[in-house]
Amino acid sequence: MGSTLDARRAGTTLAATAISPSANATGTVVRTTRDVTRLVLSQSIRPVGFGLFIGGGSAAGLAALLRATPAAATIGEIVHVLDPVAYAVSLVCIVPACALAALIPARRAARIDPINTLRQN
Repeated sequence: MGSTLDARRAGTTLAATAISPSANATGTVVRTTRDVTRLVLSQSIRPVGFGLFIGGGSAAGLAALLRATPAAATIGEIVHVLDPVAYAVSLVCIVPACALAALIPARRAARIDPINTLRQN
């Protein structure tokens, strides 16, 4: 049941959105699976980018706040809270994981025929 509902939602969304359409000789709009995959991936990765930007800024702000407390003197000697290597490694881990997690539904949505999905409704 959940799979059918997801297929209907994806088919309806794909039929309603017009992303880089091209008309063939008969005048019908043609979308390749690459276009659909790119659409779903871009819609999935954009919130990840915003989250990384806001999360990184919040972490840096909280680190500065932590360093201002008296108890942070001993922690500051052990842990470098504004270490750029730690931030870079976290980006290198988070971005590919999110892209891979978004690729699975993107490829699945690319296989759905929106016209047949709309006819089922």
